[in-house]
Amino acid sequence: VDLELKTGQDLGRGTVSREDADLIFGVQVAIPLETRRGRGAVAEARANLAQLAFQRQQLEEQLVVEVQRIGNDLEAARNFALLTAQEVQQARLMEFAERERFEEGAADFFLVNLREERTADAGVRNVDAELSWFRELANYQATTVDRAALGLGSAR
Repeated sequence: VDLELKTGQDLGRGTVSREDADLIFGVQVAIPLETRRGRGAVAEARANLAQLAFQRQQLEEQLVVEVQRIGNDLEAARNFALLTAQEVQQARLMEFAERERFEEGAADFFLVNLREERTADAGVRNVDAELSWFRELANYQATTVDRAALGLGSAR
């Protein structure tokens, strides 16, 4: 920054405007272009770093939420598989009791057949639930990159 103050007096004869003294005040600001570019590049780099840090934090939070969701799905599938296994046990118990009643003459063949169908239906639901549980387990292992559980060997 340069400040400049000049005075001047015209000599000799002339018009009225030449009779008074002149006072000239000036300010000159000089900023090298390269310095501004450098500062701008540094500011841009810092902004990019801040943006990348924010994006990384956002991705980490999304990953944590996704792993938690998959873990919840896995636990729900496991609980459902356990419930359907209990359903199969109860259906078999009811089928066995209905067969005993049939042998004693207290039930007819239709009721025995109905209990057999319910046992078979419960078995199918149990197989579906276990299949769902194994899918969720594979999804969890893939998401958490459990190489050993996926049969991919150790990390290089």
